[in-house]
Amino acid sequence: MPSGGGHTIKAEGLIANRVPDQVVGMDFFNQIAPCAKGKRFHGEFIKFHRTGQVNVMFDYKFGYKGTDANVKIHMKSQPDGQSCWLFVKRV
Repeated sequence: MPSGGGHTIKAEGLIANRVPDQVVGMDFFNQIAPCAKGKRFHGEFIKFHRTGQVNVMFDYKFGYKGTDANVKIHMKSQPDGQSCWLFVKRV
């Protein structure tokens, strides 16, 4: 897994008000949601990157171009410990 962060999928592109086909495969924390690079969100990802294990849910507020989106984040490692799923649900 890249050290800079995961790669986005269509749902995150929609939440960020971006065209999904233009964001699929982009670095989530650096190119899609740099606002998520704080201690809580990015910190959980870093823990996963170090240990290969994560299963955490938390509330988060994305701020993008003056529009806030309240979401619930569920970050869960895949069984192989090499990747993690990032579920984002608007609340």
